[in-house]
Amino acid sequence: KDLNFILNPSLKSHLPDPYNLKNMKQATEIVAKKIIDKEKIGLLGDYDVDGATSTAMLYKYLKDIDIKSEVYIPDRIKDGYGISLNSIEYFKEKKVSFLITLDCGTNDTKSIDHAKSLGIDIIVIDHHEVKNLGMPLEIINPKLKDDLSGLENLCTVGLVFLFIVALNRSLRTKKLFSDNFEPNLKKLLDIVALGTICDLVPLQNANRLLVKKGLEKINLNPNKGLSVLKSKLELENKIKSTDIAYYIGPCINAAGRIGDPFLGFNLLVKNEKKDLEIIAENLINSNNERKTL
Repeated sequence: KDLNFILNPSLKSHLPDPYNLKNMKQATEIVAKKIIDKEKIGLLGDYDVDGATSTAMLYKYLKDIDIKSEVYIPDRIKDGYGISLNSIEYFKEKKVSFLITLDCGTNDTKSIDHAKSLGIDIIVIDHHEVKNLGMPLEIINPKLKDDLSGLENLCTVGLVFLFIVALNRSLRTKKLFSDNFEPNLKKLLDIVALGTICDLVPLQNANRLLVKKGLEKINLNPNKGLSVLKSKLELENKIKSTDIAYYIGPCINAAGRIGDPFLGFNLLVKNEKKDLEIIAENLINSNNERKTL
């Protein structure tokens, strides 16, 4: 429809307003208050690439603004998909009373009720089909029946990026940032592109914009872990979407399927080259094992 958007999408002109998503404004206000009160925040991500990228991105943003978060990535075998009892116990032990679930939680009414009975409030950011209606909490999911945003093509990492944009906006109006500091959200775009490509959502509209800008970031100034994995995989200098889909993504995915589910998350958040090289090798080994199986 719009040739200029297809060839030269810009964040300024084409990024959707996060507040178009149902519950986004209320959810960001709740989280902004937790941040101002310096509360510890729990993050529960799914074990696939969309979950790992969503969790890593929100973790990095919170760390940037000096907020401590506790992270739980479920084990596919021990925990299964969604909000498990193990994960709730983990957050209870860590004295977390507020939790954001990423790429899971939409239909986990029983687990959410159980968490609430233990004093843990939950916000869900997810893109899976909605089976249970009347959720007893704030839920950001473009597939909600009364969500009119038209953003149902976004996977969770795209939704989390919009959530961070909205949260940053809220914190700015509350004067949380000093004159010389505000987090640079563009540096998260390579992680957004990775999750979006690997979740196989249609590359139209906002997804196209986020992937195009994210690929530019990967090729200009990539996340340290992605840079290490790229060199271990001996990929060409200029990374394309096919490199992410066929080489980088499957390595991160393999960790959640047969390896340590934290590996993909750690690749995206750690900074020490030595650590990252060990993580990258483990991811490649897990992927080779997966291929053999």
